[in-house]
Order: sequence, then structure tokens, then C-alpha cells
Amino acid sequence: MVQKKIFFPNLDGLRFFCFLSVFLFHTWSLVYTGTDTTTGMRLFENGNLGVNFFFVLSGYLITYLLIAEKNSNGTVNIPKFWMRRILRIWPLYFLCVFLGFIAIPYVLQLAGKPQPPTASALSYIAFTSNFDYIKHGYPGSTILEVLWSISVEEQFYFFWPLLLSIVPQRYYIVLFAAIALGSVVFRLIYTDPQMHNIHTLSCIGDMAIGAMGALASFSEKVIAFFRLISKATVLLIYIILLGFFFFRAEIFYHSVFLRAIDRLLIATAFLFVILEQNYASHSLFKFSRFRKISQLGVISYGLYCYHELAITIVLVTISFLGIGAGIFLNTGKIVLALGVTIIIAMISYRIFETPFLRLKNKYSFFLKKDTILKKISAKKIQV
Repeated sequence: MVQKKIFFPNLDGLRFFCFLSVFLFHTWSLVYTGTDTTTGMRLFENGNLGVNFFFVLSGYLITYLLIAEKNSNGTVNIPKFWMRRILRIWPLYFLCVFLGFIAIPYVLQLAGKPQPPTASALSYIAFTSNFDYIKHGYPGSTILEVLWSISVEEQFYFFWPLLLSIVPQRYYIVLFAAIALGSVVFRLIYTDPQMHNIHTLSCIGDMAIGAMGALASFSEKVIAFFRLISKATVLLIYIILLGFFFFRAEIFYHSVFLRAIDRLLIATAFLFVILEQNYASHSLFKFSRFRKISQLGVISYGLYCYHELAITIVLVTISFLGIGAGIFLNTGKIVLALGVTIIIAMISYRIFETPFLRLKNKYSFFLKKDTILKKISAKKIQV
């Protein structure tokens, strides 16, 4: 069978800004610890919403691909779907698990500063680390800290194709809406912020909103609607999203009900950005025009997994060199940490991840053109 192409050229740039949001959230909190945090902490205190955006994007892309395969082939080859996800996610994920539980603790032991991780290694192997994080808190290793979201993604990847295979396509909208509303009910019952932020039953609502957008993308009426929306409407979408980003607490944290629906509304705003970028004819801009940003978006998985390790390396090195603080030096630390993150992620992508991506093509139904991989191998890889 001839492999077909599905490619949304503007979404790679969005991926990079999802990562950048999380990066700034973590960097600001570390750099400004013990200093005047008025400027630092407040500016990106909601930067963790980048993870929410990743979830919406995953819900959109994965659901779109599954529906497209089902429409084209009559069914979804679930084992091949799982193999594609394994080859994309597991190599880098388990490298980070190895670094967090074995390599880094060993180096710290040799340096006379033992700091064993407090997390359960079994939970990371079983992709249930988000539940371990809820129960025990910080895992005791910077490179492990962000992996809880990969566990949520893997749980989604396992159950979602099964669900879409069982449920007839005409009921998808009911299914997705029920899951999204179920997440709201979950957050109404369990009001602990940790449960809201990282529990699977809370996060799955973001994926369901993305899935609704994927289903809508097969409607000519929906595509025509977004093609015709005005620049003023597009601007309003981004203003709403920025309002959520900078004033989340002021908007939602006044009641249990508002706190429960905030992910639903924020995910909907994220989804409108995805659809606007994919289909609007009167966009303010398209991310695909920023080629360097889009190229970095291709390696966003590595950027996300490595960034806290890179931040720690930079801060420890600067502390060892005895360099002081100050707003300009703090900004320099952030820029340097971003540069180190990009370097590590690019090396990892080129040397470590690329062979698995090539192998993944054997299990692919749809392919996409990958700018960075093309430079390396003149080949194509899957979405």
C-alpha cells in the first residue's frame, strides 16, 4: 500500500512555543529563587500551560490520524499504531529514566554529593509516574520531573485507539464530549491542585477537546468557517488565550466550579489556535513562515525532556564559577540554559532518535516531511 502524507505545517512552530512556555516556567522559578520574584515568578507562573497545549495537540493529531486511517482503510491497525508510538517515545523516555535513576545518581555519588531519586522506578517503567508524583511529590531528580506528562501521553496512546475502534464513528462527538465533561466532574470532586494538574482523568479532558477539533476537521463546513474568519476574530482568539495565560488565577481561582472548568476553557482556546493555524485564510501570521522555529518544533520532544537537566547544568556551573546574580545576569542564565537545551536536544535527535524514526516508517500509514531529518538523511518520517 502506498503511504499517504498528512502534514500540518504550522503545528511544529506551535510545539516549540509549548516547550518554551514550560521552559520559562521552570527557568524563572529556579533563577529567581531567593531573589525579588515580582518580575520573574509572576511573568511565567502559568507557563506550565504549555503541557496542557501539548495534550490538546496530541488529542488533535492522534485522533485525526486514527480517523483518517479508519476512513481510508476501514479499520485502524492498532499494533502498528502502538509500534509507531513506541519507536517515537520509548527510546528517549527510557534514556531519561536511565539518566535519572542510574547515571546521574552515580555521578553525584562519585562527586561526594549523593542524591538518590525518591520516586519509584517501577512507576516510571510502567508509565504511571504521574500517580507516583501525586502520592510522593518531586521525584528527586530534575530530568525525571517532567516525565509524568509522558506517562499520561502513553496511557492515552494505549487506550485511545482501542476506544475509537470499539465506538462507531457516528458517536465520536458524544464520546469526546462525555470524556471532556467527565474531566470537569473529576475536578469538581477532587479539588487538590495536584489532582487537577497531573491526574490522567483530569488531563484526558484536554485530549478530548483536541479530538473534537480533529473530528471537526473532517467537516467541510468547519474548514470553510475557519477559512472565512476575519483577522479581528483571529486576534480575539489570541487575546483570550493570552488572558488565560497571564491571568489564570485571577480568572478561575475564585471558586471550585471555575477551577474545575478552567482546563476545559483553556483547552478550547488552544484548539481554536490549532484550527486557525491549519485553516484560516486571514491569519495574523502562520508559524510555518518562521522556519527556524518550526525546525526547533520538530525536536520539541527532546527539548522538553532535557530542559530541566540543561537548566541545572547551567546553574550549577555558574554557581561553581562564582558568578553573581542581578536581572541581566539572570536573563543571561536563561538564554544560556535555552541554548544548552537546544544543543543537547539536537545532538540527541540526530544521533540517538533518528534511527528509531527511520524504523518507524515501516509501521506507518501516513507520512510527513520532516525538515531536520531531511537534512540528515534525505528521507521522510511519519507525523
